[in-house]
Amino acid sequence: AEEAAREDVCVLILAGGRSSRMGRDKSLVHLRGAPLIHWALSNALQAVGAEDRVVVSAATEESAVRSYVAEAFPRARLVADTAAGMGPLAGIAAGMAACADRAWFLVLPCDCPFVSPAFMRNLINRIATAPPNTKVITPRIQEGFFEPMHTLYSRKLLPTVEKMLAAGERRVFDLFTPSWTVEVSQAAVHDWDPALRSFTNINTPEQLAAAEKELATEKAREKGEVVGNFVNKIGIN
Repeated sequence: AEEAAREDVCVLILAGGRSSRMGRDKSLVHLRGAPLIHWALSNALQAVGAEDRVVVSAATEESAVRSYVAEAFPRARLVADTAAGMGPLAGIAAGMAACADRAWFLVLPCDCPFVSPAFMRNLINRIATAPPNTKVITPRIQEGFFEPMHTLYSRKLLPTVEKMLAAGERRVFDLFTPSWTVEVSQAAVHDWDPALRSFTNINTPEQLAAAEKELATEKAREKGEVVGNFVNKIGIN
């Protein structure tokens, strides 16, 4: 059942934001030599395995990120927001409309480079045990707080999303109707991703610098562990 559920899922990466706090298109900002959209796509592939099961929603047909994705991940699907200026909800609508062959969409932002494969796979596995009427599966990060940009949405929501956009409504949280929403507990989320790094986003130059520093520290630590293991193996005191 879990394998069947995974086959029915697309990862939908939202890359159509204004990036006002970054001052430039954050999807193409480089972290350790690769743009954030590359990190997002690479992480998504660890969850679903195939490029054609990853969709990138950009603001327009002319977005620079589309050119990058088309070259680096040629089999990934590319869509443009159907309603300009309507935020993430427009990206969700565009992705769902373009992918009629998938029943579920794991929505992720382009600015979270550390999304855990274990988090994604375990969230997707919840589809198999969810009640038949479920349309939203969302993780609880802390008491009373959910993360709509790390959530599974059923394609059955597309008519609702299109009606909301037509009425000028753009709040993704308005999709979280209790009768069809399954909440994943804080405890489960912490089991999947103890440090909650999946939810670390990069919106500003300062956050980018902090992420660079964190990765450099991790690399130095890993190098030290490799050297230490080698020293122990050959018996140097």
